[in-house]
Amino acid sequence: MDEKEVLALLQKYQTNQCTAQEIAIVESHFLHLINDGKTPEGEIDYDRIEREIWANISPTPVRRRLPALARYAAIITVVACAAGGIYYASHQKPNIQHQAVSAKQIQPAGNNATLTLSNGQTIALNTQSGLVGNHSLTGVSITNNVNSGTVTFSQDSKTTQTSHIKEAEGPNTISTPRGGQYRLVLSDGTHVYLNASSSLTFPARFSEETREVVITGEAYFEVARDPRKPFLVTTKGQQLKVLGTHFNVSAYPNEQLKTTLAEGSVELTSSSLQKQLLKPGQQALLLSAGDFEVHNVDAEDAIAWHSGYFLFRETPLPEAIRQICRWYNVDADIQNLPLTPVNAMLPNNLTLSDFINGLEFSNGIKITLTEERRLIVNKK
Repeated sequence: MDEKEVLALLQKYQTNQCTAQEIAIVESHFLHLINDGKTPEGEIDYDRIEREIWANISPTPVRRRLPALARYAAIITVVACAAGGIYYASHQKPNIQHQAVSAKQIQPAGNNATLTLSNGQTIALNTQSGLVGNHSLTGVSITNNVNSGTVTFSQDSKTTQTSHIKEAEGPNTISTPRGGQYRLVLSDGTHVYLNASSSLTFPARFSEETREVVITGEAYFEVARDPRKPFLVTTKGQQLKVLGTHFNVSAYPNEQLKTTLAEGSVELTSSSLQKQLLKPGQQALLLSAGDFEVHNVDAEDAIAWHSGYFLFRETPLPEAIRQICRWYNVDADIQNLPLTPVNAMLPNNLTLSDFINGLEFSNGIKITLTEERRLIVNKK
């Protein structure tokens, strides 16, 4: 490809005119390409990568500062186009197995959740918009927006919280199925983004002393700051305490508990009473003995799902397939998969067929889907 063709393809990508398969193929090159831009300390020098890319395709580059994930996409596009990545997507013979109607019909996770109120009432949030509930005793109204996938608990400031209100008001639970996601705005203004197959239990209105919730599965929290009321997140084996911060908790059953801090600070306490403070860019793994193992990480990796991407960076194949199964509501025999590392960055709004094509291309694996919605994974 000459310079004009490369720039034309870059413009096509940046104006959202690429097909889903073109986007998947381009962005699946992400980790392989940026690995060449690592400094000796292991940090990725995005500025240097951009300078080198633009120097190769334009004598007078015009560069824009982009958020990290958006910059990844711009970097990938130029290099992949220059290397013929789009040509591959446009001219490669189609994978017949992925042309099956069943694979193309399987859509990614959408806005889908069930809200169970303290009185036992169950609300299917993907079918009802507007005012869906009202707690007269606590002065909290519940509104839902199906299009944005957001349910909001709004607190009436005129209603005073008292101990008898707390006792009368039981917990509420919002839960997402496999293939579902949803956002919850709590009565204190905290935003909680629920990943697929997750649930959060919480009061309609918090007490005067603390704000306590219970999570299973995965959620990204943007906690409203309130120095008077610490925010407590309880999972199996751990409690997390903050005043106001952004963090991600992955607490799926039978998987290692991970807490990743994006900003602020958190204090973790295990069931064995071990304590651990986290700083931004740190991830804590809860070990079986009740101790914490802390690593410095790129927090955006852990919250890529919240930003609209699957980001696999040397991710063991079973873990990657497990995430895919939850997102697309399919099954796989995880136990028999090898611990082969997977590297890819793919949009999470692709159909399963397009997602598989992108993942296969950059990782040397073969994935087929059975009529029973089961993934079969093999090395090519």
